[in-house]
Amino acid sequence: MLGTYPVRNAWLSPPEWATLPALATDGANAHGGGTPAGGRVPSPVLLGGRFLVREALRHSNRGGVYRALDRHYGDRRTVAKEARPHIDARPDGIDARDHLHNEYRTLTVLEPLGIAVRPVDLFEHQGHLFLAEEEVPGTTLYRWARERELGEPGRGLAAGQVLPTARRLVELVAAVHDKGLVIRDFAPSNVMVTPDGDPLLIDTEFVAAVAEPVTGVGTPGFTAPEVCLGSDRTSPATSAADLYGLGATLFHLCTGFVPLLPEDRPGTTRAVAPRSHDERVRQLVTAASADSPALAVLAPLITRLMREDPEERPAPAEARDALHAPPAQPTAAGKPRCRVPVDAGRLLTDGWDQLVAALDPSSDRAPWPVPATCPAVGPRERPGLPPVAVGYRNRSRAD
Repeated sequence: MLGTYPVRNAWLSPPEWATLPALATDGANAHGGGTPAGGRVPSPVLLGGRFLVREALRHSNRGGVYRALDRHYGDRRTVAKEARPHIDARPDGIDARDHLHNEYRTLTVLEPLGIAVRPVDLFEHQGHLFLAEEEVPGTTLYRWARERELGEPGRGLAAGQVLPTARRLVELVAAVHDKGLVIRDFAPSNVMVTPDGDPLLIDTEFVAAVAEPVTGVGTPGFTAPEVCLGSDRTSPATSAADLYGLGATLFHLCTGFVPLLPEDRPGTTRAVAPRSHDERVRQLVTAASADSPALAVLAPLITRLMREDPEERPAPAEARDALHAPPAQPTAAGKPRCRVPVDAGRLLTDGWDQLVAALDPSSDRAPWPVPATCPAVGPRERPGLPPVAVGYRNRSRAD
């Protein structure tokens, strides 16, 4: 019994051992599986009188995502996205439904270009808004790159394995910009790769016109530094932010990793000035290039696309030229590749400083906050060592 879990369906599907009130039991019997033995046969879910739900892909407060068959066109396979009213609401009245409306408009504009999934229908069902799109075979670029990189353990992908997809990604971004649009959240998780290797845009709900006032959205690691995530402040949408996302996506394509740039905090033991954004990107790319032949080739372009100053990022046409005439491999075959020199002294002192700070529950660098009910415990002193929080050991043991 303990090993039985609820089944994820598009309807209420409690486990067999769950005892439900009569009203909930009637709803479960009427709408789906997971009912007790002898219950009525589940009735199908038909959205908008047209789309027969086959499977629930995701549930969230905003709405679900479902696989469905289009009964009007020979049971064509589609994906139906749901937007509930008043979710993600803003003071100006915009909510999740407006984002879904925007996604439908964007897909309609991009449909003739063949660079995004095709829209099928936008409709309401029981007060919720739904967008039906064609179901595209393939996988996200995020997973696709990870799987290819894991298939080359210890060697990394060669430039020839990466360049065709990299060129298609540049063409995709250029095509959107030619329409006067900004993607705003260009990341591997928002690109689908078909079995033929063609990248297609998905989740285009945040696409906006150039210079349109927008709030900051994005995916960590792929968002330009000038974009303020988590803020209600508006700023004009710019194509330069997409170029940063393109550079970060090319980094992921080569390595399978997300180019996160945490805040650079110098240690307190040695006075070391924090590095600039561009220096951190350069060192990250250089270090990762040691194990990635493809990244070693694309490194000059990626570091330029990920510049902190938007004006210094190359336009798609320049990126296209760089990929069609890539520089020669910077390291000779068979020779050991140089790694980024490590400041061993700073590594030790900064590491010790971070460790001690993390041991203090009241520090903003602690890995988790102090529970409200945790009694105050004073630090103890050890000869030659910084103060250490006693409460840390007791709390971790209780956890």
